[in-house]
Amino acid sequence: MTHPAAPRAIPRRAYARSNAALVAALALGAAHAGHAYAAPGDILINETFDTSPFAEDGASPPTWLSVKESPTLFSEWTPDPGFDGQPGSIIARGGIVQNIEPIVFDPNAYYRVSVEAAGETPADEIGINFRWNFQNSSAWGVYTAVTPGHASAFADAQGNASVRIVSRNVFGFRADNVIVEEITALDAAAWGQEVRQALPVTPQVTPYVNAGDTIGATLAKLQNGETVRVVMLGDSIVNDLAHSTWAAQVSSFYPGTIEVIPSIRNGTGMQFYQGLVESEDEGLGAVGTPRLQATVLDYNPDLVLLGGVSHGFDVSAYASVVDQLQAASNTDILIATEAGGYDFGQTEYLQPDWDPALNPAGERFEDEQLALALAEGVGFVDVRGTWGQALNDAQDLGLDEAFFMRDSVHMNHFGQELTATALVEFFLNGQPMPDFDTLLPPGTDLLDPVVLLEEPPGYADPYTPPFADANADGVVDLIDFDALAANYGQNTANGAAGGDFDLDGVVGLLDFNALAATFGQTQAAGVPEPASLAVLAAATSLLARSRRPD
Repeated sequence: MTHPAAPRAIPRRAYARSNAALVAALALGAAHAGHAYAAPGDILINETFDTSPFAEDGASPPTWLSVKESPTLFSEWTPDPGFDGQPGSIIARGGIVQNIEPIVFDPNAYYRVSVEAAGETPADEIGINFRWNFQNSSAWGVYTAVTPGHASAFADAQGNASVRIVSRNVFGFRADNVIVEEITALDAAAWGQEVRQALPVTPQVTPYVNAGDTIGATLAKLQNGETVRVVMLGDSIVNDLAHSTWAAQVSSFYPGTIEVIPSIRNGTGMQFYQGLVESEDEGLGAVGTPRLQATVLDYNPDLVLLGGVSHGFDVSAYASVVDQLQAASNTDILIATEAGGYDFGQTEYLQPDWDPALNPAGERFEDEQLALALAEGVGFVDVRGTWGQALNDAQDLGLDEAFFMRDSVHMNHFGQELTATALVEFFLNGQPMPDFDTLLPPGTDLLDPVVLLEEPPGYADPYTPPFADANADGVVDLIDFDALAANYGQNTANGAAGGDFDLDGVVGLLDFNALAATFGQTQAAGVPEPASLAVLAAATSLLARSRRPD
């Protein structure tokens, strides 16, 4: 296996914004029919956090919601300036900040979401829009995500969507200046390509069937400038693939356009879709109706992708779905092997002797899927091969699966764009991948996935937590935690000795944050030892449980 000698550096671009007007009002809960969507360049959200979005004083209605995961882990507004020097920013710590008034997304459009953020430690993690995770650093940066409007975990059935800023540990981060704007498919394609080029390994794609021979009708429509409707059938892993920019990249290559319809049920494979409706509670029509009618055929697709990890190693279920679709329609069919960490940390492709090559006479499930595709004359793309080779190569560089994933099962933006490579190259059918950046109009504002910002002259981050040493012994440890825990949520005149490290008269979240940020350090200010952090995490869990509201 091969990989580059060193990760590619993400190129720096000027941080500029479109002057398009803010969309002042959007119909909430409106049906898609007749709705006037925003257009590329329009800004749907431009939140500066200069004033509190939570409206604690009751003087104005709140615009954002802080979802508390425990009394000690939640997000709050601070009047301290953010990177832009303007008053106000969010301190996100172990919770979720979500805009209250939803925006309406066009399912066939693409959207870019960006946020300025800075962590208190290099290990902080920021998640944007459910799907995108970034390992933050203590330096201020612009973190950018691109999502298709159809993303089912991003919007509800009416297209109403919310933006979530998610903090995943107690150390947290600062967040400021959230912008949501519609972009073109070519913008999305270029962004996805930059994510892929920023990977520490080079994606490998092995073709096993020819796209022209297996999905020829689909390719002909794309070449003729027509719109192609693709139904992606499967589970949440297929949903991850649908959330990537694969369709934007293919649409930016051909004269035609791809319209993606995710037909997704979490944890559901072909063994379910092959059957008949057993209960009206399924929401798929009358009892006895083929499930494929509502999940696929009613959309009148040009191509159906079958995939996911929830297959139960039952290739006969795939065969049944293929047979039913071929009997009931003229749709092209594409079988995709699995990806994702359903067996997190123990997957066979992490073994040094793993062989990614498939054999239609072999015994692995992917071999059986390939044999089925060859027998039925349908498309086949080995997503697992691309995924496995990348993770195997990354392991050689000291990176584990977590680099590509947002949890133990699902992919983050790196994993999604990695697996999208296999799908894009299949559709390109041997033609070279273009550099989408070069196709953009001159002067296009294309933000890179991560751009670390240079601090302006004279800038000093005002957010410096006090040294949380309650007993004045020169080290922050569990004794200091005990002082905070004993008085948490109470007024005190005892200052740091009573756990009030910021000396505001109340033992609260800011004091906890100070202790978390300085735990394990001495007065000389150092980096906490991993063991100290583990002890704090255990103590934090106890504090959260002991003070959980009824």
